[in-house]
Amino acid sequence: MKTPVSVISLLIQEGKRTFSNEPMKDYLKEIEEENDRFSRGLEIILHGARLQRFSEDVKSERVDLINLVKQVINEEKKQFIKRFIYPRLETELENVYVHSDRKWLHFAVSQVVFNALKYSRQEEHDSITFNIIEKESEILLRITDQGIGIVPHDLKRVFDPFFTGENGRVKQESTGMGLYLVKEIVNRLGHVVTIQSTVSEGTTVEFLFKTNILHER
Repeated sequence: MKTPVSVISLLIQEGKRTFSNEPMKDYLKEIEEENDRFSRGLEIILHGARLQRFSEDVKSERVDLINLVKQVINEEKKQFIKRFIYPRLETELENVYVHSDRKWLHFAVSQVVFNALKYSRQEEHDSITFNIIEKESEILLRITDQGIGIVPHDLKRVFDPFFTGENGRVKQESTGMGLYLVKEIVNRLGHVVTIQSTVSEGTTVEFLFKTNILHER
């Protein structure tokens, strides 16, 4: 299924180079957006399936957290530009390393960032802030948006599988599986993830890493 997604993407890029009229460009843009949506859904399905054999697919390694965050921001550059939302990376550190699995952690952070993009106020020139803090043996990554927020009675269920809540009724493409997978992955990696939110003000997702946690497990 990943092959046709890639082929469609290549055909879209070729079409953009070939056609110059605006109606065709708009048509290709719509196809591209639907293909991106399909690709994200496919990644959720694949990672959900891989959870069944998580212990066979995990690799303990030193991960440069700042580099990983920059990579996720760069991969979502098109979404930031399209939505007029600006990423802000705030840290006093040049490099900070956590013991984790880069592939699984990258997926978890990406899911949180896309949620932040999706539920931010669109085209309002808001920002999503990435704050990385190191204190004693703990490292914190906070991802904060200025979006619509989550109502209190939904907040305690956002990590449940298939739960979409009130925001899911606003964004009908919501599957309710993204944050569930984030929680499952982070727990299995030995980290901690929490979420705080205020309606109409925004949401903060916090990842907590402890030194050498994967090696200790």
